[in-house]
Amino acid sequence: MIQGEHKSCFAAGCKTMVPRLHLMCPMHWSQVPRDLRQAVETTFAAWQAGGTPHPYVIAIRRARAAVETGQKRAEAVANGPDFDTWWARQSRETKARIYAGNRSIRVEGTVR
Repeated sequence: MIQGEHKSCFAAGCKTMVPRLHLMCPMHWSQVPRDLRQAVETTFAAWQAGGTPHPYVIAIRRARAAVETGQKRAEAVANGPDFDTWWARQSRETKARIYAGNRSIRVEGTVR
């Protein structure tokens, strides 16, 4: 491998080597939401055409944060929430709906 042709993936802690013009390895890139992937590609092209690098830097930081957030969510689901902690975070209204048997309660941003 010639020096400069490859670099490590931009995702935190990933040592996978990717082509120099790629931001992340395929596994991590697939975890970035489509709109952020498009923003990275668009801002990179604008920078290469003579624009400022600032929008690109912001876009790649958002992409990296999306991967890290996704990993943290996956770990939380795998480990399962501690019921007492979860219950303590719920509002009085949510608890009242649970007691009343309402199945359309809002829990951590999702409707269950």
